[in-house]
Amino acid sequence: MHADNCRIDPAVLARAKELGWDAFFPFLTDGHIQEFESSATPAERTQLDEWFEVGEVFNARPARHIISTSLFWKNVNVLSPDLPEPTLELLENAKRLGLASRYDPWTHYVLPLVRGAEKLARTWPEVADPREILELFDGWTHERAVLAVVDGDGAAELFAGEGAHVLRPEADAPVSAKQLLHALVNTGAAQIMVLPNGYVAAEELVAGCTAAIGWGIDVSPVPAGSMVQGLAALAVHDAERQAVDDGYTMARAAAGARHGSVRVATEEALTWAGTCKPGDGLAIAGDEVLIVGDDISSAAAGLIDLLLAAGGELVTVLTGAGVDDSVGEALQRHVHSEHLGAELVTYHTGHRGDALLIGVE
Repeated sequence: MHADNCRIDPAVLARAKELGWDAFFPFLTDGHIQEFESSATPAERTQLDEWFEVGEVFNARPARHIISTSLFWKNVNVLSPDLPEPTLELLENAKRLGLASRYDPWTHYVLPLVRGAEKLARTWPEVADPREILELFDGWTHERAVLAVVDGDGAAELFAGEGAHVLRPEADAPVSAKQLLHALVNTGAAQIMVLPNGYVAAEELVAGCTAAIGWGIDVSPVPAGSMVQGLAALAVHDAERQAVDDGYTMARAAAGARHGSVRVATEEALTWAGTCKPGDGLAIAGDEVLIVGDDISSAAAGLIDLLLAAGGELVTVLTGAGVDDSVGEALQRHVHSEHLGAELVTYHTGHRGDALLIGVE
C-alpha cells in the first residue's frame, strides 16, 4: 500500500508524454483473446486456469462486455511483511494504522468505484447495469448492521455507542434518497436494518432502500417514527438471529414504544387543548396538541401522565439543543412521586426542532 514511496525516473516520465496510457497499463482486446485461443498450448491453458480460475459467479447471464476491477492489498516491496487480512475497518483506517501512507483504500479507491457504477450505467447502458455488478460488499463483511438517522451530537454518540452506524441530516434539509444510499453503502454490510427515526420522508426511504437492494444489499426499514422508538428497536437488535426475526422484533419494539414530543410555542394560536401564547410548552402526540403548559416541564409532565395511563415501566426523555438540565431533573421528580412503578432516563441529544422527545415502554 505504500505506493507513494516509489519514485519514477524523470526519463521515464518524459517518455510517458509520448506514449498512451495503454503503454503502461496492460489490457486485452478481442484480438488478443482470439490469438491466444488459436495458438495456446495445453500447458499454457492449464497455467492460465491456475492463475485466473473463476471462484464463483454471481448473476450469470449472456453478455457482450465484461468490466473488471482489481484492488491489491499488499506492500509494494515484495520483501515487506504481508499485510493483515483486509477488513472494512482496516481499509477505512489504513493510514492511521500505518498500513498506508497516503490514502485510506476504502474511501479513496473502493467507494469511488461503487459510486461511479451508476454513472457508468447511465453513460453506457448496453455495457453496465448496477444491478448486475458483482456484489462488492460480500468481500468486506457478512455482518448485519444498523443504520440510524439521528440529529444532534448527543444522539450520534448515543446510537453509535449502541453499535449503530449514524446518518445525520444536514441543517434545514431533509435526508434524500441519495444520502441514504451512500450511508447504506458506507456501512460495508450485506444486511442492514434502517431506523429512519422520523427524519426521512417515506418516498425517500423507499427510493434509497430500493436502490441499495439493487446493489445487492439486503435492507430492512424499521418503522421508527422518532428517536425514542429507534432506541427501543436498537435495544432488542440481535445480529445472531435470522434477519427476518431480527427485523420483526425491532419493528415490534418500535411500535410498542408510545411517544410524543414537547415544543415551545412561538406565537399565539388556538389548539385542540386551548389557546397558547409564545413561551408556552406544547405537548404533542399523533400530530395533535394535547396539553398546553406554562413551560416545557409542565407540558412534559402532563404528556408523561397520558402516555403512562395505558401502562409502562420505562420513560425515555431526549432533550434538545438549548434545554436546561433542570427540565430533566423536574421530570425525574414528577415520575418518582406520581408513578412509583416507572423509571425515567434522560439523555441530552442536542437535536433541533422539538425541545423534548418522550417515549414510554
